[in-house]
Amino acid sequence: MAVFLILGVGRQGLAAAWDLQQHGGDLILADQHAPTLRQALDKLQLPDDRGHLIDFSDEGTVRGLMQQADGALFAADYALNVALTRLAIETNTYAVDFGGNHDVVYQQHVLNDQARNAGIGIIPDAGLTPGLAGILVAGGVKSLDSAHSARIRVGGLPQEPKPPLNYGLLFSVRGLTNEYLEESVVLSHGKREIRMPLTGLETVQFRGNVFEAFYTSGGTSTLPETFAGVLHTLDCKTLRYPGHAELMRFAFDIGLMGDEPLPINGDRVNPRQVFETLLAKHLPHDPPDTTWLRVRVEGKQGNTPMDAIYEMVDQFDETTGLTSMQRTTAFPASILLKMLVDGEFAEDGVLYQERVVDAQRLMKRLAERGVIIDFELTPSV
Repeated sequence: MAVFLILGVGRQGLAAAWDLQQHGGDLILADQHAPTLRQALDKLQLPDDRGHLIDFSDEGTVRGLMQQADGALFAADYALNVALTRLAIETNTYAVDFGGNHDVVYQQHVLNDQARNAGIGIIPDAGLTPGLAGILVAGGVKSLDSAHSARIRVGGLPQEPKPPLNYGLLFSVRGLTNEYLEESVVLSHGKREIRMPLTGLETVQFRGNVFEAFYTSGGTSTLPETFAGVLHTLDCKTLRYPGHAELMRFAFDIGLMGDEPLPINGDRVNPRQVFETLLAKHLPHDPPDTTWLRVRVEGKQGNTPMDAIYEMVDQFDETTGLTSMQRTTAFPASILLKMLVDGEFAEDGVLYQERVVDAQRLMKRLAERGVIIDFELTPSV
């Protein structure tokens, strides 16, 4: 039985641990927060000795836990991922992470030769976007004779939106604000370009529903590097209910996302921390949700303009209590980690998932977990 170490057992880490357990894995859990660790142990019905309350920056403790595991999932702050990648290489531990930051992922890929020499595979940026969506882009490109454009539209939304933001807290509040703060990387006219978050607003029709879509950070990951010279256009936008972007832009414009402390009544207050605290207080936590994903790759089959389209509409699972965001983010990561440990990839190193993961294989394994992705090749409109 393979042993999996889960570093961070919040929403997504817990869901990945649950999936690995369902598929025969033995678990070691670690977290920095006692209530989070306790909740995970109870959810997974594990004895206390399978849980470890640790400081993720304590390399000695993390190294010791990795030495007990075949594979590790990094589900803590992405700022730790480079150091954790080095430890995985040092301990010969297969690993995946949820990533989300271009610079961090670049630093991980710099360690490729070391990982290859250690005989292990490491996959950064596993999850939904980045992650699953990028693998589907690669699948769409492969399905066409030639491709020129790929567009990702994705969002996890509450089934019953509540004003004013019409949103729910489906992952960490810091992860949410990071999406609205950091730049989006795209391909435009075949060249890598930067787009600012909360720009590029458009209306999206999706199976009878109307959403707005705009740029947020991290979703394209290494796709611009992989498909430079292949695709003319590549971008990723986040779906929200109409009006959300305007409200978040207002928060930015008046400084609520700033990290520079402000003097207030003799104290110094960090506006972003205040804003995040208020979001965490007032947004519904893990409401019944739906995840919407559309990946459209445009190109040609022979001389005929064709679109390769993947669509997923996934719902909160009442039986397991897992949100759709947990299922669609954590399950791709847990599947890839198990594939690494089981030796299903032909190469080692810090891997580009869109280059090594077969879209159809991943879709099949997600379908076994009730996450259904529809695919069609259709003439371009």
